[in-house]
Amino acid sequence: MAKHMLFPDVGEGITEGVLVKWLVQEGDAVKEDQPLAEIETDKAVVEIPSQMHGTVLKLYGKAGDTLKVHTPLVTIGNPGEPVPPLEEKIITKTMAATAQAPSTQTTASTAPALQEASSGAILAPPSVRALARQLGVELGSVKGTGPGGRITAEDVQRIKSAAVGSYAVPPKKLSFDLGKGKRLPLTHLRKTIAERMQFSWQQNAHVTYVEEADFTFLLSLRERRREAAEKQGIKLTPLAFIMKALVETLKDHPVFNASLDEEKQELVLHDYYNIAVGVDTEEGLIAPVLKNVESKNILQIAKEMRELSDKARTRKLGLDEIRGGTFTVTNLGSVGGVFASAVINPPECAILGIYRTRQRVVVEDGRMVMKPMTYLGLTFDHRISDGAAAARFMNEFVQKLQEPNWMEEL
Repeated sequence: MAKHMLFPDVGEGITEGVLVKWLVQEGDAVKEDQPLAEIETDKAVVEIPSQMHGTVLKLYGKAGDTLKVHTPLVTIGNPGEPVPPLEEKIITKTMAATAQAPSTQTTASTAPALQEASSGAILAPPSVRALARQLGVELGSVKGTGPGGRITAEDVQRIKSAAVGSYAVPPKKLSFDLGKGKRLPLTHLRKTIAERMQFSWQQNAHVTYVEEADFTFLLSLRERRREAAEKQGIKLTPLAFIMKALVETLKDHPVFNASLDEEKQELVLHDYYNIAVGVDTEEGLIAPVLKNVESKNILQIAKEMRELSDKARTRKLGLDEIRGGTFTVTNLGSVGGVFASAVINPPECAILGIYRTRQRVVVEDGRMVMKPMTYLGLTFDHRISDGAAAARFMNEFVQKLQEPNWMEEL
């Protein structure tokens, strides 16, 4: 009997993806777990496996289409079997997915179901829904001014301003003469990064606390262990030591290895340490997640981080490698610059920025000496923690990075 397979929920708040290419054609025989299509989500290009054995009777969509989670992907059945009509529950899921994350593209295969969507559906992306919850605005009372009646952040803010008697004029969308020049369409990844960063900036109360660390001993230890690591095919970097010291510090300051459940008004303190690390790729920043860092030694961390970075640059990360992070590290020092303020990676509540190590003059025992010094910046959500807590966290973290006896044990 023919069955419809929907675009599965891959987690991490992902609601849609762009169909890169089909790996099968209509009429092909497929096995369970056989890859059917490559779909680009906000974090990676992933293969969607078949959930059953059978023959592909119908493919929904073409390369370049934006597909919503819980909308039809393929129909699989017996050879020559007619394609059954979409079941009512599938139409309902399609309507719900479209209402939550509308797209400018609608394929012919899904159009009939989309047309049945209620005109009263609330069209608002997740970032706007979160903003409405934060401001206490009922979305049902908001008239959307975006494409297709979509509710924007400006719409929510305007309603909030009116409710508190504000005379502020809602921001207008200004029109500029952009002049001539080469136009490049934004990639799906870049558009998603933009949406997540805007959501994070609107949702979190960003504060950055800065310290500097003397990397003399850390760099010396890395040099002494480099040859042994290379014999195992491992490139040992300072980042591996930093991540180990970071996790040990997070154990003593769990408020920074946490997530805020806004609906329940509870802070979730994670008892595991999944560290996402920003990787610079040609298409934008991707943050693969190194799982359970607390259980790994320095060589394991270095080896797995290299593997994840290579996968990120070739867009070959698996779903499990891009989700579940509890804290993020961004290492801008490998590129340059003195300092920058990082943006929190939701649903995490803190991010560590590592900046370029430079030889600087410092005073030590009354003498001026040259030391390899590095700025470190902890950006945290001020809604759930304070500057004093960040200072204590950074003091301990820097101490661990500079402490010879502790570092030798890594």
